[in-house]
Amino acid sequence: MKECFWSWLKMEKNKFLILTKYLLLGGSYGSGRKKKGIFSKSTVANLVLKFILILIFGAIAGSIDLAAYMGLKIVHMEYVLLQMNYSAITAIIFFFGIFSTMGVFYFSNDINFLIPMPLKPETIVASKFTVSLIQEYFITVVILLPCTLVYGIASGMGVIFYILSILFMLFEPILPLAAALLISIFIMPLINKSKKKDLFKTLGGILAVGFGLGINILTRMMGGSSSAELVKNVKRVNSTMLNVFPLGSIASKALVNSNLLYTALFILINACSFVAIIYLAKNLYFKGVQGLSESSSKRKKIDSKKMNKETQKKSILFSYTMKELKILFRTPAYFVNCVMSSFIFPVVILIPMLFNTSDKKGLSSALSYINGPQGFRILVTASVVFGLIMGTMNSVTSTSISREGSNFFVMKYIPIKYSKQIAAKIFSGIFVGAISIILIDIAAFFVVKIPVYVFAYMIITGILGIVFTSIIGMYIDLSMPKLEWDTEQKAVKSNINSFINFLVSILPAAIIIVICIFINVNVNIFFGILSLVLLALDYVTYKVVCISGEKKLDRYES
Repeated sequence: MKECFWSWLKMEKNKFLILTKYLLLGGSYGSGRKKKGIFSKSTVANLVLKFILILIFGAIAGSIDLAAYMGLKIVHMEYVLLQMNYSAITAIIFFFGIFSTMGVFYFSNDINFLIPMPLKPETIVASKFTVSLIQEYFITVVILLPCTLVYGIASGMGVIFYILSILFMLFEPILPLAAALLISIFIMPLINKSKKKDLFKTLGGILAVGFGLGINILTRMMGGSSSAELVKNVKRVNSTMLNVFPLGSIASKALVNSNLLYTALFILINACSFVAIIYLAKNLYFKGVQGLSESSSKRKKIDSKKMNKETQKKSILFSYTMKELKILFRTPAYFVNCVMSSFIFPVVILIPMLFNTSDKKGLSSALSYINGPQGFRILVTASVVFGLIMGTMNSVTSTSISREGSNFFVMKYIPIKYSKQIAAKIFSGIFVGAISIILIDIAAFFVVKIPVYVFAYMIITGILGIVFTSIIGMYIDLSMPKLEWDTEQKAVKSNINSFINFLVSILPAAIIIVICIFINVNVNIFFGILSLVLLALDYVTYKVVCISGEKKLDRYES
Protein backbone atom coordinates (compact mmCIF):
# COMPACT_ATOMS: atom_id res chain seq x y z
CA MET A 1 0.00 0.00 0.00
CA LYS A 2 2.78 2.43 0.91
CA GLU A 3 4.69 1.76 -2.35
CA CYS A 4 1.47 2.18 -4.34
CA PHE A 5 0.73 5.54 -2.75
CA TRP A 6 4.24 6.98 -3.24
CA SER A 7 4.53 5.72 -6.82
CA TRP A 8 1.18 7.28 -7.65
CA LEU A 9 2.21 10.54 -5.98
CA LYS A 10 5.41 10.72 -8.01
CA MET A 11 3.93 9.86 -11.41
CA GLU A 12 0.55 11.56 -11.17
CA LYS A 13 1.44 14.70 -9.21
CA ASN A 14 1.08 17.15 -12.10
CA LYS A 15 -2.15 15.61 -13.35
CA PHE A 16 -3.53 15.69 -9.82
CA LEU A 17 -2.68 19.37 -9.36
CA ILE A 18 -4.15 20.41 -12.74
CA LEU A 19 -7.36 18.42 -12.22
CA THR A 20 -7.80 19.67 -8.66
CA LYS A 21 -7.34 23.28 -9.76
CA TYR A 22 -9.86 22.82 -12.56
CA LEU A 23 -12.43 21.23 -10.24
CA LEU A 24 -11.96 23.99 -7.67
CA LEU A 25 -12.60 26.63 -10.31
CA GLY A 26 -15.81 24.85 -11.30
CA GLY A 27 -14.86 24.03 -14.88
CA SER A 28 -17.54 22.63 -17.17
CA TYR A 29 -16.24 19.84 -19.38
CA GLY A 30 -17.29 20.00 -22.94
CA SER A 31 -19.48 23.09 -22.47
CA GLY A 32 -17.43 25.34 -24.69
CA ARG A 33 -17.77 28.08 -22.13
CA LYS A 34 -14.93 30.12 -20.79
CA LYS A 35 -13.56 28.72 -17.58
CA LYS A 36 -14.09 30.87 -14.52
CA GLY A 37 -11.05 32.53 -13.04
CA ILE A 38 -10.08 32.82 -9.41
CA PHE A 39 -11.20 36.44 -9.28
CA SER A 40 -14.38 36.12 -11.36
CA LYS A 41 -17.53 37.81 -10.04
CA SER A 42 -19.29 34.54 -9.21
CA THR A 43 -16.26 33.13 -7.37
CA VAL A 44 -15.77 36.30 -5.32
CA ALA A 45 -19.51 36.45 -4.58
CA ASN A 46 -19.49 32.85 -3.35
CA LEU A 47 -16.48 33.50 -1.13
CA VAL A 48 -18.10 36.61 0.35
CA LEU A 49 -21.34 34.70 0.93
CA LYS A 50 -19.51 31.85 2.67
CA PHE A 51 -17.64 34.32 4.87
CA ILE A 52 -20.93 35.98 5.90
CA LEU A 53 -22.50 32.58 6.62
CA ILE A 54 -19.48 31.55 8.71
CA LEU A 55 -19.89 34.72 10.79
CA ILE A 56 -23.65 34.20 11.26
CA PHE A 57 -23.60 30.49 12.06
CA GLY A 58 -20.33 30.84 13.97
CA ALA A 59 -21.93 33.43 16.26
CA ILE A 60 -24.88 31.10 16.88
CA ALA A 61 -22.57 28.14 17.59
CA GLY A 62 -20.40 30.32 19.84
CA SER A 63 -23.38 31.37 21.98
CA ILE A 64 -24.38 27.73 22.40
CA ASP A 65 -20.80 26.71 23.25
CA LEU A 66 -20.49 29.52 25.82
CA ALA A 67 -23.70 28.47 27.58
CA ALA A 68 -22.57 24.82 27.54
CA TYR A 69 -19.13 25.75 28.88
CA MET A 70 -20.57 27.72 31.80
CA GLY A 71 -22.82 24.80 32.70
CA LEU A 72 -20.02 22.22 32.42
CA LYS A 73 -17.63 24.36 34.44
CA ILE A 74 -19.86 24.02 37.49
CA VAL A 75 -19.16 20.27 37.60
CA HIS A 76 -15.54 20.62 36.35
CA MET A 77 -16.29 18.93 33.01
CA GLU A 78 -15.18 21.71 30.64
CA TYR A 79 -13.23 19.24 28.50
CA VAL A 80 -16.52 17.61 27.49
CA LEU A 81 -17.19 20.67 25.31
CA LEU A 82 -14.23 19.73 23.10
CA GLN A 83 -15.17 16.05 23.06
CA MET A 84 -18.76 16.70 21.99
CA ASN A 85 -17.85 19.22 19.28
CA TYR A 86 -15.17 17.02 17.70
CA SER A 87 -17.42 13.95 17.90
CA ALA A 88 -20.35 15.93 16.46
CA ILE A 89 -18.39 17.25 13.47
CA THR A 90 -17.13 13.73 12.77
CA ALA A 91 -20.69 12.38 12.83
CA ILE A 92 -22.07 15.16 10.60
CA ILE A 93 -19.32 14.88 7.96
CA PHE A 94 -19.53 11.09 7.94
CA PHE A 95 -23.29 10.72 7.63
CA PHE A 96 -23.93 13.49 5.14
CA GLY A 97 -20.71 12.56 3.36
CA ILE A 98 -22.10 9.14 2.45
CA PHE A 99 -24.56 10.76 0.08
CA SER A 100 -22.53 13.80 -0.98
CA THR A 101 -19.61 11.57 -2.02
CA MET A 102 -21.94 9.54 -4.21
CA GLY A 103 -23.00 12.72 -5.97
CA VAL A 104 -19.48 14.10 -6.38
CA PHE A 105 -17.57 10.88 -7.13
CA TYR A 106 -20.17 8.89 -9.06
CA PHE A 107 -23.20 10.89 -10.25
CA SER A 108 -21.34 14.01 -11.36
CA ASN A 109 -21.66 15.01 -15.03
CA ASP A 110 -17.88 15.35 -15.42
CA ILE A 111 -17.36 11.61 -14.91
CA ASN A 112 -18.17 10.90 -18.57
CA PHE A 113 -15.37 13.26 -19.60
CA LEU A 114 -12.82 12.12 -17.03
CA ILE A 115 -12.98 8.36 -17.68
CA PRO A 116 -11.68 8.50 -21.30
CA MET A 117 -8.82 10.80 -20.27
CA PRO A 118 -5.35 9.40 -19.48
CA LEU A 119 -6.05 9.59 -15.75
CA LYS A 120 -5.73 6.79 -13.26
CA PRO A 121 -8.71 6.14 -10.98
CA GLU A 122 -6.68 7.05 -7.90
CA THR A 123 -5.81 10.42 -9.45
CA ILE A 124 -9.48 11.23 -10.08
CA VAL A 125 -10.44 10.13 -6.58
CA ALA A 126 -7.60 12.11 -4.97
CA SER A 127 -8.59 15.30 -6.83
CA LYS A 128 -12.28 14.97 -6.06
CA PHE A 129 -11.49 14.05 -2.46
CA THR A 130 -9.35 17.17 -2.08
CA VAL A 131 -12.10 19.39 -3.48
CA SER A 132 -14.69 17.74 -1.19
CA LEU A 133 -12.33 18.16 1.75
CA ILE A 134 -11.95 21.88 1.09
CA GLN A 135 -15.73 22.22 1.01
CA GLU A 136 -16.04 20.36 4.33
CA TYR A 137 -13.80 22.97 5.97
CA PHE A 138 -16.77 25.34 5.90
CA ILE A 139 -18.83 23.29 8.38
CA THR A 140 -15.66 22.35 10.29
CA VAL A 141 -14.76 26.00 10.90
CA VAL A 142 -18.35 26.92 11.80
CA ILE A 143 -18.49 24.26 14.53
CA LEU A 144 -14.91 23.94 15.80
CA LEU A 145 -13.65 27.55 15.67
CA PRO A 146 -16.26 28.95 18.13
CA CYS A 147 -15.69 25.96 20.42
CA THR A 148 -11.92 26.53 20.30
CA LEU A 149 -12.23 30.25 21.08
CA VAL A 150 -14.75 29.72 23.90
CA TYR A 151 -12.71 26.99 25.59
CA GLY A 152 -9.34 28.63 24.95
CA ILE A 153 -10.27 32.10 26.25
CA ALA A 154 -12.41 30.90 29.17
CA SER A 155 -9.78 28.38 30.31
CA GLY A 156 -6.81 30.69 29.69
CA MET A 157 -5.06 28.31 27.31
CA GLY A 158 -1.70 29.20 25.77
CA VAL A 159 -0.41 29.56 22.21
CA ILE A 160 0.26 25.82 21.82
CA PHE A 161 -3.46 25.11 22.31
CA TYR A 162 -4.40 27.35 19.37
CA ILE A 163 -1.64 25.98 17.13
CA LEU A 164 -2.74 22.41 17.82
CA SER A 165 -6.39 23.41 17.29
CA ILE A 166 -5.60 24.75 13.80
CA LEU A 167 -3.75 21.53 13.03
CA PHE A 168 -6.70 19.44 14.25
CA MET A 169 -9.18 21.45 12.15
CA LEU A 170 -7.10 20.76 9.04
CA PHE A 171 -7.03 16.99 9.63
CA GLU A 172 -10.42 16.49 11.30
CA PRO A 173 -12.60 16.06 8.14
CA ILE A 174 -10.27 13.53 6.46
CA LEU A 175 -11.23 10.36 8.34
CA PRO A 176 -15.06 10.80 8.32
CA LEU A 177 -15.02 11.81 4.65
CA ALA A 178 -12.76 8.87 3.80
CA ALA A 179 -15.04 6.50 5.73
CA ALA A 180 -18.07 7.86 3.87
CA LEU A 181 -16.31 7.41 0.53
CA LEU A 182 -15.26 3.90 1.55
CA ILE A 183 -18.91 2.91 1.91
CA SER A 184 -19.66 4.40 -1.52
CA ILE A 185 -16.74 2.57 -3.12
CA PHE A 186 -18.01 -0.79 -1.88
CA ILE A 187 -21.75 -0.38 -2.55
CA MET A 188 -21.69 1.56 -5.83
CA PRO A 189 -20.73 -1.48 -7.95
CA LEU A 190 -23.92 -3.12 -6.62
CA ILE A 191 -26.07 -0.03 -7.23
CA ASN A 192 -24.57 0.21 -10.71
CA LYS A 193 -26.28 -3.06 -11.59
CA SER A 194 -29.62 -1.84 -10.29
CA LYS A 195 -32.25 -0.16 -12.47
CA LYS A 196 -33.37 2.12 -9.59
CA LYS A 197 -30.38 4.46 -9.31
CA ASP A 198 -32.46 7.63 -8.95
CA LEU A 199 -34.64 6.03 -6.30
CA PHE A 200 -31.56 5.15 -4.27
CA LYS A 201 -30.30 8.73 -4.42
CA THR A 202 -33.69 10.04 -3.31
CA LEU A 203 -33.91 7.63 -0.39
CA GLY A 204 -30.36 8.53 0.58
CA GLY A 205 -31.25 12.20 0.68
CA ILE A 206 -34.35 11.49 2.77
CA LEU A 207 -32.22 9.51 5.25
CA ALA A 208 -29.78 12.42 5.48
CA VAL A 209 -32.64 14.80 6.28
CA GLY A 210 -33.96 12.29 8.81
CA PHE A 211 -30.54 12.24 10.44
CA GLY A 212 -30.70 16.03 10.78
CA LEU A 213 -34.12 15.78 12.42
CA GLY A 214 -32.76 13.12 14.77
CA ILE A 215 -30.03 15.50 15.90
CA ASN A 216 -32.70 18.15 16.54
CA ILE A 217 -34.73 15.73 18.66
CA LEU A 218 -31.61 14.58 20.51
CA THR A 219 -30.73 18.18 21.33
CA ARG A 220 -34.19 18.75 22.74
CA MET A 221 -33.95 15.61 24.86
CA MET A 222 -30.65 16.79 26.35
CA GLY A 223 -32.45 19.64 28.06
CA GLY A 224 -33.69 19.24 31.59
CA SER A 225 -35.59 21.02 34.31
CA SER A 226 -32.53 21.14 36.60
CA SER A 227 -28.76 21.46 36.20
CA ALA A 228 -28.27 17.96 37.62
CA GLU A 229 -30.58 16.47 35.02
CA LEU A 230 -28.88 18.50 32.28
CA VAL A 231 -25.41 17.25 33.29
CA LYS A 232 -26.73 13.68 33.43
CA ASN A 233 -28.15 13.95 29.92
CA VAL A 234 -24.95 15.53 28.58
CA LYS A 235 -22.84 12.71 30.07
CA ARG A 236 -25.09 10.05 28.53
CA VAL A 237 -25.08 11.62 25.06
CA ASN A 238 -21.34 12.32 25.19
CA SER A 239 -20.59 8.72 26.21
CA THR A 240 -22.62 7.40 23.28
CA MET A 241 -20.94 9.79 20.82
CA LEU A 242 -17.44 8.81 22.02
CA ASN A 243 -18.21 5.11 21.66
CA VAL A 244 -19.21 5.60 18.04
CA PHE A 245 -16.73 8.39 17.15
CA PRO A 246 -13.64 8.05 19.44
CA LEU A 247 -11.70 10.82 17.66
CA GLY A 248 -13.38 13.33 19.99
CA SER A 249 -11.67 11.79 23.00
CA ILE A 250 -8.26 11.76 21.30
CA ALA A 251 -8.66 15.41 20.23
CA SER A 252 -9.74 16.63 23.67
CA LYS A 253 -6.85 14.84 25.44
CA ALA A 254 -4.36 16.27 22.99
CA LEU A 255 -5.70 19.83 23.25
CA VAL A 256 -6.37 20.02 26.98
CA ASN A 257 -2.97 18.61 27.98
CA SER A 258 -0.98 19.73 24.89
CA ASN A 259 -0.15 16.04 24.44
CA LEU A 260 2.02 15.56 21.35
CA LEU A 261 1.58 11.77 21.40
CA TYR A 262 -2.20 12.04 20.99
CA THR A 263 -1.69 14.76 18.38
CA ALA A 264 0.58 12.48 16.35
CA LEU A 265 -1.93 9.62 16.73
CA PHE A 266 -4.77 11.86 15.50
CA ILE A 267 -2.80 12.99 12.44
CA LEU A 268 -1.60 9.46 11.68
CA ILE A 269 -5.13 8.01 11.75
CA ASN A 270 -6.43 10.64 9.34
CA ALA A 271 -3.42 10.40 7.00
CA CYS A 272 -3.68 6.60 6.85
CA SER A 273 -7.37 6.82 6.00
CA PHE A 274 -6.52 8.96 2.95
CA VAL A 275 -3.81 6.52 1.82
CA ALA A 276 -6.24 3.61 2.21
CA ILE A 277 -8.83 5.36 0.03
CA ILE A 278 -6.26 5.96 -2.71
CA TYR A 279 -5.24 2.30 -2.62
CA LEU A 280 -8.83 1.01 -2.82
CA ALA A 281 -9.72 3.46 -5.58
CA LYS A 282 -7.11 1.88 -7.86
CA ASN A 283 -9.04 -1.39 -8.00
CA LEU A 284 -12.67 -0.51 -7.25
CA TYR A 285 -13.50 3.02 -8.40
CA PHE A 286 -14.00 2.38 -12.12
CA LYS A 287 -16.17 -0.66 -11.36
CA GLY A 288 -18.68 1.59 -9.63
CA VAL A 289 -18.54 4.38 -12.24
CA GLN A 290 -18.84 2.53 -15.52
CA GLY A 291 -22.40 2.38 -16.83
CA LEU A 292 -23.88 4.87 -14.37
CA SER A 293 -24.96 7.19 -17.17
CA GLU A 294 -27.09 4.42 -18.68
CA SER A 295 -30.78 4.42 -17.91
CA SER A 296 -33.52 1.84 -18.12
CA SER A 297 -37.11 2.12 -19.26
CA LYS A 298 -40.22 0.00 -19.11
CA ARG A 299 -42.22 -0.88 -22.19
CA LYS A 300 -45.94 -1.09 -21.67
CA LYS A 301 -48.87 -1.46 -23.99
CA ILE A 302 -51.65 1.12 -23.88
CA ASP A 303 -55.11 0.85 -25.37
CA SER A 304 -56.90 3.49 -27.43
CA LYS A 305 -58.67 4.90 -24.36
CA LYS A 306 -55.39 5.58 -22.58
CA MET A 307 -53.87 6.90 -25.76
CA ASN A 308 -56.69 9.43 -26.15
CA LYS A 309 -56.30 10.46 -22.53
CA GLU A 310 -52.55 10.97 -22.89
CA THR A 311 -52.88 12.94 -26.12
CA GLN A 312 -55.68 15.27 -25.06
CA LYS A 313 -55.05 18.95 -25.69
CA LYS A 314 -54.24 20.79 -22.47
CA SER A 315 -53.41 24.32 -21.43
CA ILE A 316 -49.82 25.30 -22.26
CA LEU A 317 -49.40 26.91 -18.85
CA PHE A 318 -50.75 23.82 -17.06
CA SER A 319 -48.58 21.41 -19.09
CA TYR A 320 -45.41 23.42 -18.55
CA THR A 321 -46.14 23.73 -14.81
CA MET A 322 -46.64 19.96 -14.59
CA LYS A 323 -43.36 19.46 -16.45
CA GLU A 324 -41.57 21.62 -13.86
CA LEU A 325 -43.17 19.75 -10.97
CA LYS A 326 -42.32 16.34 -12.43
CA ILE A 327 -38.66 17.35 -12.76
CA LEU A 328 -38.66 18.62 -9.17
CA PHE A 329 -40.18 15.42 -7.79
CA ARG A 330 -38.27 12.96 -10.00
CA THR A 331 -34.77 14.43 -9.77
CA PRO A 332 -33.27 13.30 -6.42
CA ALA A 333 -31.17 16.42 -5.80
CA TYR A 334 -34.10 18.74 -6.56
CA PHE A 335 -36.57 16.69 -4.52
CA VAL A 336 -34.33 16.62 -1.44
CA ASN A 337 -33.20 20.25 -1.58
CA CYS A 338 -36.37 21.92 -2.89
CA VAL A 339 -39.43 19.79 -2.19
CA MET A 340 -38.45 18.11 1.08
CA SER A 341 -38.12 21.46 2.89
CA SER A 342 -41.88 21.95 2.56
CA PHE A 343 -42.41 18.80 4.62
CA ILE A 344 -39.46 19.18 6.99
CA PHE A 345 -39.88 22.74 8.27
CA PRO A 346 -43.39 22.17 9.67
CA VAL A 347 -42.01 19.14 11.52
CA VAL A 348 -39.07 21.17 12.89
CA ILE A 349 -41.47 23.82 14.17
CA LEU A 350 -43.67 21.22 15.86
CA ILE A 351 -40.79 19.35 17.54
CA PRO A 352 -40.34 21.90 20.38
CA MET A 353 -44.04 21.60 21.19
CA LEU A 354 -43.84 17.82 21.31
CA PHE A 355 -40.59 17.49 23.27
CA ASN A 356 -40.65 20.57 25.49
CA THR A 357 -42.25 18.84 28.47
CA SER A 358 -40.34 20.90 31.06
CA ASP A 359 -42.53 24.00 30.63
CA LYS A 360 -46.06 22.75 30.08
CA LYS A 361 -47.52 25.62 32.13
CA GLY A 362 -45.89 28.26 29.94
CA LEU A 363 -46.97 26.45 26.78
CA SER A 364 -50.60 26.24 27.93
CA SER A 365 -50.58 29.95 28.83
CA ALA A 366 -49.26 30.84 25.37
CA LEU A 367 -51.94 28.70 23.70
CA SER A 368 -54.72 30.27 25.77
CA TYR A 369 -53.50 33.77 24.77
CA ILE A 370 -53.25 32.90 21.08
CA ASN A 371 -56.74 31.40 21.12
CA GLY A 372 -58.31 34.84 21.55
CA PRO A 373 -59.19 37.97 19.55
CA GLN A 374 -55.67 39.43 19.75
CA GLY A 375 -54.06 36.03 19.27
CA PHE A 376 -55.90 35.42 16.01
CA ARG A 377 -54.19 38.47 14.52
CA ILE A 378 -50.85 37.06 15.64
CA LEU A 379 -51.64 33.72 13.98
CA VAL A 380 -52.48 35.40 10.66
CA THR A 381 -49.26 37.43 10.87
CA ALA A 382 -47.24 34.31 11.68
CA SER A 383 -48.79 32.53 8.70
CA VAL A 384 -47.79 35.35 6.31
CA VAL A 385 -44.25 35.51 7.71
CA PHE A 386 -43.95 31.73 7.48
CA GLY A 387 -45.18 31.89 3.88
CA LEU A 388 -42.60 34.56 3.02
CA ILE A 389 -39.82 32.46 4.53
CA MET A 390 -40.96 29.17 2.97
CA GLY A 391 -41.16 30.81 -0.44
CA THR A 392 -37.40 31.31 -0.16
CA MET A 393 -36.39 28.16 1.72
CA ASN A 394 -37.65 25.72 -0.92
CA SER A 395 -35.42 27.43 -3.56
CA VAL A 396 -37.77 26.39 -6.37
CA THR A 397 -38.07 29.71 -8.18
CA SER A 398 -34.71 31.14 -7.08
CA THR A 399 -33.02 28.24 -8.92
CA SER A 400 -35.57 27.67 -11.71
CA ILE A 401 -33.43 29.09 -14.53
CA SER A 402 -30.20 27.76 -13.01
CA ARG A 403 -31.61 24.22 -13.00
CA GLU A 404 -31.90 24.37 -16.79
CA GLY A 405 -28.08 24.28 -16.95
CA SER A 406 -26.77 23.16 -20.33
CA ASN A 407 -30.39 22.61 -21.48
CA PHE A 408 -31.12 26.33 -21.25
CA PHE A 409 -31.28 26.51 -25.06
CA VAL A 410 -34.55 24.51 -24.91
CA MET A 411 -36.25 27.56 -23.44
CA LYS A 412 -35.11 29.50 -26.50
CA TYR A 413 -36.56 27.31 -29.24
CA ILE A 414 -39.78 25.75 -27.86
CA PRO A 415 -42.90 27.53 -29.20
CA ILE A 416 -43.94 28.93 -25.81
CA LYS A 417 -43.74 32.59 -24.85
CA TYR A 418 -41.13 33.48 -22.25
CA SER A 419 -43.85 35.02 -20.08
CA LYS A 420 -45.69 31.67 -19.89
CA GLN A 421 -42.50 29.78 -19.12
CA ILE A 422 -41.77 32.24 -16.32
CA ALA A 423 -45.34 31.95 -15.01
CA ALA A 424 -45.16 28.13 -15.01
CA LYS A 425 -41.92 28.19 -13.01
CA ILE A 426 -43.48 30.61 -10.51
CA PHE A 427 -46.60 28.43 -10.17
CA SER A 428 -44.45 25.36 -9.45
CA GLY A 429 -42.73 27.27 -6.64
CA ILE A 430 -46.09 28.40 -5.23
CA PHE A 431 -47.40 24.82 -5.31
CA VAL A 432 -44.39 23.41 -3.44
CA GLY A 433 -44.42 26.24 -0.89
CA ALA A 434 -48.18 25.88 -0.33
CA ILE A 435 -47.60 22.34 0.97
CA SER A 436 -45.75 23.69 4.02
CA ILE A 437 -48.38 26.38 4.70
CA ILE A 438 -51.22 23.87 4.56
CA LEU A 439 -49.40 21.40 6.83
CA ILE A 440 -48.48 23.95 9.50
CA ASP A 441 -51.94 25.55 9.43
CA ILE A 442 -53.63 22.16 9.79
CA ALA A 443 -51.42 21.49 12.81
CA ALA A 444 -52.34 24.89 14.27
CA PHE A 445 -56.03 24.19 13.62
CA PHE A 446 -55.96 21.06 15.78
CA VAL A 447 -53.43 22.15 18.43
CA VAL A 448 -54.70 25.69 19.06
CA LYS A 449 -58.31 24.79 18.12
CA ILE A 450 -58.84 27.97 16.12
CA PRO A 451 -62.13 28.82 14.35
CA VAL A 452 -62.56 27.71 10.74
CA TYR A 453 -62.61 31.28 9.41
CA VAL A 454 -59.24 32.07 11.06
CA PHE A 455 -57.85 28.85 9.58
CA ALA A 456 -58.99 30.04 6.12
CA TYR A 457 -57.41 33.46 6.74
CA MET A 458 -54.10 31.79 7.59
CA ILE A 459 -54.15 29.64 4.44
CA ILE A 460 -54.95 32.57 2.13
CA THR A 461 -52.46 35.07 3.59
CA GLY A 462 -49.74 32.44 3.88
CA ILE A 463 -50.06 31.52 0.21
CA LEU A 464 -50.05 35.21 -0.76
CA GLY A 465 -46.73 35.51 1.10
CA ILE A 466 -45.36 32.52 -0.80
CA VAL A 467 -46.47 34.10 -4.09
CA PHE A 468 -44.47 37.27 -3.37
CA THR A 469 -41.17 35.58 -2.50
CA SER A 470 -41.62 33.07 -5.33
CA ILE A 471 -41.90 35.96 -7.80
CA ILE A 472 -38.89 37.75 -6.26
CA GLY A 473 -36.89 34.51 -6.38
CA MET A 474 -37.77 34.17 -10.06
CA TYR A 475 -36.52 37.70 -10.76
CA ILE A 476 -33.25 37.09 -8.91
CA ASP A 477 -32.54 33.89 -10.84
CA LEU A 478 -33.46 35.56 -14.12
CA SER A 479 -30.92 38.27 -13.33
CA MET A 480 -28.11 35.96 -12.14
CA PRO A 481 -28.65 32.38 -13.35
CA LYS A 482 -26.03 29.76 -12.49
CA LEU A 483 -26.03 27.70 -15.68
CA GLU A 484 -22.62 26.04 -15.34
CA TRP A 485 -22.67 23.05 -12.99
CA ASP A 486 -21.65 19.42 -13.16
CA THR A 487 -24.14 17.98 -10.65
CA GLU A 488 -27.79 18.87 -10.01
CA GLN A 489 -26.91 19.33 -6.36
CA LYS A 490 -24.62 22.25 -7.18
CA ALA A 491 -27.40 23.97 -9.12
CA VAL A 492 -29.47 24.28 -5.94
CA LYS A 493 -27.14 23.95 -2.94
CA SER A 494 -24.28 26.13 -4.17
CA ASN A 495 -26.56 28.81 -5.56
CA ILE A 496 -26.25 32.25 -3.95
CA ASN A 497 -29.64 33.31 -5.36
CA SER A 498 -31.56 31.39 -2.68
CA PHE A 499 -29.73 33.26 0.09
CA ILE A 500 -30.34 36.62 -1.61
CA ASN A 501 -34.05 35.80 -1.85
CA PHE A 502 -34.07 34.97 1.87
CA LEU A 503 -32.48 38.33 2.73
CA VAL A 504 -35.04 40.17 0.59
CA SER A 505 -37.93 38.38 2.35
CA ILE A 506 -36.81 39.71 5.75
CA LEU A 507 -37.97 43.27 4.94
CA PRO A 508 -41.66 42.54 4.16
CA ALA A 509 -41.77 40.06 7.05
CA ALA A 510 -40.50 42.75 9.45
CA ILE A 511 -43.00 45.32 8.11
CA ILE A 512 -45.93 42.93 8.60
CA ILE A 513 -44.83 42.17 12.17
CA VAL A 514 -44.62 45.90 12.95
CA ILE A 515 -48.11 46.44 11.48
CA CYS A 516 -49.46 43.62 13.66
CA ILE A 517 -47.93 45.19 16.78
CA PHE A 518 -48.98 48.81 16.27
CA ILE A 519 -52.30 48.53 14.39
CA ASN A 520 -54.84 47.25 16.89
CA VAL A 521 -57.82 46.11 14.83
CA ASN A 522 -59.89 42.93 14.87
CA VAL A 523 -58.77 39.95 12.83
CA ASN A 524 -61.33 40.45 10.04
CA ILE A 525 -60.20 44.00 9.25
CA PHE A 526 -56.56 42.98 9.64
CA PHE A 527 -57.04 40.11 7.19
CA GLY A 528 -58.78 42.39 4.68
CA ILE A 529 -56.05 45.04 4.75
CA LEU A 530 -53.26 42.45 4.61
CA SER A 531 -54.85 40.54 1.73
CA LEU A 532 -55.41 43.66 -0.39
CA VAL A 533 -51.84 44.87 0.16
CA LEU A 534 -50.36 41.47 -0.65
CA LEU A 535 -52.57 40.99 -3.71
CA ALA A 536 -51.57 44.38 -5.10
CA LEU A 537 -47.90 43.71 -4.33
CA ASP A 538 -48.00 40.25 -5.92
CA TYR A 539 -49.74 41.53 -9.06
CA VAL A 540 -47.33 44.43 -9.62
CA THR A 541 -44.19 42.32 -9.02
CA TYR A 542 -45.55 39.55 -11.27
CA LYS A 543 -46.10 41.98 -14.17
CA VAL A 544 -42.66 43.55 -13.68
CA VAL A 545 -40.94 40.16 -13.58
CA CYS A 546 -42.73 38.89 -16.70
CA ILE A 547 -41.87 42.01 -18.72
CA SER A 548 -38.26 42.29 -17.56
CA GLY A 549 -37.84 38.50 -17.62
CA GLU A 550 -38.75 38.30 -21.29
CA LYS A 551 -36.07 40.86 -22.12
CA LYS A 552 -33.46 39.08 -19.99
CA LEU A 553 -34.15 35.64 -21.51
CA ASP A 554 -34.14 37.07 -25.03
CA ARG A 555 -30.76 38.65 -24.33
CA TYR A 556 -29.12 35.49 -22.99
CA GLU A 557 -27.24 33.33 -25.46
CA SER A 558 -27.97 29.62 -25.61
